[in-house]
Amino acid sequence: MSRFDRAMSPAALLVSVLALVIATSAGSAYAAAKISTGQIKNGAITAAKIRNGAVTAPKIAPNAVNGSRIQDRSITAADLAPATVNALRATPTYWAYVTQGGALGRGSAGVSSEAQLNGGFWQYRVTFPRDVSGCGYQATSGDGAALGSNEYVIPAMIGVARSTQGPRTLVVNVFHWDTGTSIQDTFFLAVTC
Repeated sequence: MSRFDRAMSPAALLVSVLALVIATSAGSAYAAAKISTGQIKNGAITAAKIRNGAVTAPKIAPNAVNGSRIQDRSITAADLAPATVNALRATPTYWAYVTQGGALGRGSAGVSSEAQLNGGFWQYRVTFPRDVSGCGYQATSGDGAALGSNEYVIPAMIGVARSTQGPRTLVVNVFHWDTGTSIQDTFFLAVTC
């Protein structure tokens, strides 16, 4: 039997392991209690390091708009400063293919369209699921034929404007490319916010 085996009885080994565990856990707790926000480098804590549900409404600073605290533990755009909302807002893109008669041929969910004669001009109204008055618009001549049956599109001049119907609606006018007269024609409309 070696000197080490004789000197280390099972009871002594148990006591030494127990002391090591207590010292290690106490040291971790001490370190956690002593780390301040000033000691954490900017960007050191990433989204992947934050546990789901760890950031609750009471942990968020007071609302910069009205100075109140969030009471119902839900966070909405009204609870955040406008700059924060703009930074977090997704950039939705809506699109629509509108038929000659004004029906929506296909497009993004929640989009609708109609056509009517207004003061001698054909007007198409395209309505979107949310306010698009501050977005960018692009319209092009459309191809209403069956897939693969037409390899060209007759050009048209197309104008897009915000509607008096409200911030979710755009007005589209289509004009003959040569004569400039108002016509009914198919078109594609893309909205990027």
